Amino acid sequence: MITGPATRSATTASCRGQRRPRSARVSQSLKSAFRLVRYELGTTRKGAAIALEPLPARLAPFLAEGFAAIDPWAAYPYPPSGLETYFSAEEPNAPRFLLSVGGEPAGAVGMRLNWLRGPHVQFLGVLPPFQGDGLGAALLEWIEGQSSGERNLWLTVSDFNARACAFYERHGFAVVAPLPGLVRDDRTELLMRKRLRGD
Repeated sequence: MITGPATRSATTASCRGQRRPRSARVSQSLKSAFRLVRYELGTTRKGAAIALEPLPARLAPFLAEGFAAIDPWAAYPYPPSGLETYFSAEEPNAPRFLLSVGGEPAGAVGMRLNWLRGPHVQFLGVLPPFQGDGLGAALLEWIEGQSSGERNLWLTVSDFNARACAFYERHGFAVVAPLPGLVRDDRTELLMRKRLRGD
């Protein structure tokens, strides 16, 4: 039996000898996949070009006003100022993208990279004039493609937002846990996951 300093040394040596945790490597992979550049996503059913690009701060007030007026954000309610702060923020490992259709601002996507063995979709929204043309599906397809090689893709959705829940379930997400009181004490969010690969 090894005792005293030899035990501490062996333990220290084994800790020092470990490779970097997988999560640190994944972060670099996801940073590359979700780098803040322009992405062409094809066209809508009506033939308009769909693109994602870094969300410019000058459009944060416009998007904030638009989303604060519709559910689920209106149901909380989220003030436009809070959404504007989110849209204009620059955080490491949390890129925000502007969705445009035919050159017009149509929505936004916000990601949290390197979250529980896969990225988390923090925000996905399409403004009302652009809804019903397959944009949400195109965004999820793009996000999943950028996340290839990861184990999971995560998102949260308000439990009262039945339309969004059904949409995500159609796209392969399943509820893994309720999160009561996450945003407000009287509301429950649902943590949803799509398995991208098994190990």
